[in-house]
Amino acid sequence: MSEILNEAARPGLTGKQSIDDIGVQSCVMAGRLLDLLTQVYVVAGEDPLSDSLCFLEHRSQLILGMESPVSERSPWQTLVREINLSPLEQDLIVLAGCPEEHEGFANLFRLLHPRHLPAPTLGLAAQLLCSSEPERIALRETIETGPAVRSGALQVEPGETFFDRSLRVANCLWSVLHGIDAWPSGVGQLNCRAFDCGLDEWFGQAAAQHALTLLNTGARCLVLVTAETVQVAWERAAAMVRRAGRRGVWLSAGSNLSEQMPQLVPHVVARDAVPVLRVAGRDQHVSESGTGKSDIGNLGTGERLGSWPTYGGPIVVCCGAGESAVPQQRPLVEVRCEPLSLAACEQIWTETVPALAAYARALAARFPVEPFFAKQIADDLRLLAEHRQQSIRVEDVRDCIRARTSMQLSSGVQRIQPFAEWNSLVLPASRKRRLMDAVERLQTQTKVLREWGFLAGRQGARGVRVLLSGPPGTGKTLAAEVVR
Repeated sequence: MSEILNEAARPGLTGKQSIDDIGVQSCVMAGRLLDLLTQVYVVAGEDPLSDSLCFLEHRSQLILGMESPVSERSPWQTLVREINLSPLEQDLIVLAGCPEEHEGFANLFRLLHPRHLPAPTLGLAAQLLCSSEPERIALRETIETGPAVRSGALQVEPGETFFDRSLRVANCLWSVLHGIDAWPSGVGQLNCRAFDCGLDEWFGQAAAQHALTLLNTGARCLVLVTAETVQVAWERAAAMVRRAGRRGVWLSAGSNLSEQMPQLVPHVVARDAVPVLRVAGRDQHVSESGTGKSDIGNLGTGERLGSWPTYGGPIVVCCGAGESAVPQQRPLVEVRCEPLSLAACEQIWTETVPALAAYARALAARFPVEPFFAKQIADDLRLLAEHRQQSIRVEDVRDCIRARTSMQLSSGVQRIQPFAEWNSLVLPASRKRRLMDAVERLQTQTKVLREWGFLAGRQGARGVRVLLSGPPGTGKTLAAEVVR
């Protein structure tokens, strides 16, 4: 214990330093504990409690020579505001978190706890925070029904009696209150980088505008982002959260997500973040209608996602085609990820691969990809250019896309590297002309569909689909290789 006292009493710690608001709260709590214990206990001789009382005295004096800037956006103030914690609940959380603040608190609570655990009991909390019988009743009601416990920020462990029960804060929450990005082990947090170039048209749609407003204001709702695949929905949702000016917490909706709710809610709230849940499982299957779009009327109960009853902000759920695990307890807004226009794809290629901006229109016509995929290709091209020490070419874009898409092929599907040219293909002139027309349609569709307005205001087929038929040996594979 003497080492703890020396650390707390070092001159350097009493100089002009800064301490965050949760640190200030723990120092204030040390003073209150000191006042209580000096009134209740008479310490004499080699009583182990004497060292703890000295620790409390030094700890309570730390804030005297420190600056303590107060910010309404600090994790502690955010947690208090968003969960609507009462002053009593704030004191209970600070008391429960003191063992996480300093080992001196943990040693003190071991001495006081009936089972020698490094945690305060409800009995200690009652003596410290309650001065009358009505206040004790209020303490009991707070523990049984208050938002601090219901949200999972304050955890109450079993005991033989009510007052023998131990108090703890949610796992890793105390570090978060200090501004450290810590998460409990086992939480399926994912990494996600938001890219929103080329998505202005999508953000301009009514449903997306509504969702952006809800996210920005923090309304209690569920924003359902649906796409042909869950990856597209995931990346569009990331861009949407970023465009709304919010921070996202990216979570995988695994089978144990409901069990993780008590840990996740206080972490999300303290970070002032929006939970973004990625629903995996049936997302690769197209719906029976063949449209690949979700059917809101057939949404399931969403057991995997949990109900989040104590979280009052927005939740974003990303689903692929055919997925239906969506909570029912919240107002729902669906935002569908329709294919991007040629103009949007051109902008994506212009911004992600500026070295090939002159070819952006052709790349958009041939490779109408999502922003996140274009960014991946841009990273591949940058590495390739550094290795070859020469500028990139349009053909390099094609090769990089083929390399990445080949990683997603099903078993039994073989990727063929094309080498044949038009002069290698021997066909009747009319049939060869039809193949060349298909390639020219792909090359000129931007002008026809966008500049000439043939698909203005409506969705329509883009790209080219060619069906090659004939007996073996007539050149189908060679023709496909030529029109690559």
